Amino acid sequence: MAGMSSLVRIVNAGVPGSQDRVDVVLRDGVVASVGPAGTVSASDSTMQTKAHTTSLEYATNAIASGSVSIPTSDAAPADETTIDADGLWVIPGLWDCHTHFTQWAKTLGRLDLINARSAAEAMDMLRRHLDERRAADTLDPDAFVVGMRFRHSLWADDEQPTLAAIDAVTGEQPVALSSADMHCGWVNSAAARRLGVHVDESGLVGELEWFNAYTAFDKAPGAAEETDRLLREAEQDAASKGVVGIRDYEMAENIDTWINRFAAGINGLRVDAGVYPERLRAAI
Repeated sequence: MAGMSSLVRIVNAGVPGSQDRVDVVLRDGVVASVGPAGTVSASDSTMQTKAHTTSLEYATNAIASGSVSIPTSDAAPADETTIDADGLWVIPGLWDCHTHFTQWAKTLGRLDLINARSAAEAMDMLRRHLDERRAADTLDPDAFVVGMRFRHSLWADDEQPTLAAIDAVTGEQPVALSSADMHCGWVNSAAARRLGVHVDESGLVGELEWFNAYTAFDKAPGAAEETDRLLREAEQDAASKGVVGIRDYEMAENIDTWINRFAAGINGLRVDAGVYPERLRAAI
């Protein structure tokens, strides 16, 4: 409802490198005050502290590297939670300083092969995935099935990808699997024809050709809406792990991309936008 907010009190938390304990108040997910333990009572919905100066000092030294913004609200909180953090710690929010955030977000909605220990295991996972989607009537025979994060460099020499193996599992369903580092892909014959790429008996598509081919998935009908949904899920997942900011190294116009995302409400993280040399002049 409009005008309502959430209030979370974290009381008696430890601070790394100090014997002090603090109370932290968050309103709508934003740090509102930090003060010595005992500052905030369970019934204190006004978020007042005993000493505003002390609160800012704690916030500066223990929680952030700068001053704390203290939002105000005239409305009563819609939801109040008090967490007793005795034996626990509060630390500054985490930053992931090397992400390809769009690609990582898409792992939340695609077949994840990170745990496959061989080509055979990867194909077993793919077979189950296709069977489940057929049973759920969500498998479009004309749409790519995309998998992510296989690590064939860790597989034995006799457990490597082959075109025959992926064709046997997939038939004419176009399937494209991306390696964990995004520097190659493993595709079946149907996908190779649609992507216009050449594959040998391994079924692997090399780096530069794969980079170009991979962008075709983003042009499929409904791809933009799916990406936005997965980005929002990825932001929530990052926040649940204590991540408040990322440095994004997608091979894209990251500055424009994130300006547009923030405008669309995909703004749950702070973002440093990486720029590749060939895009530097345009970014400037």
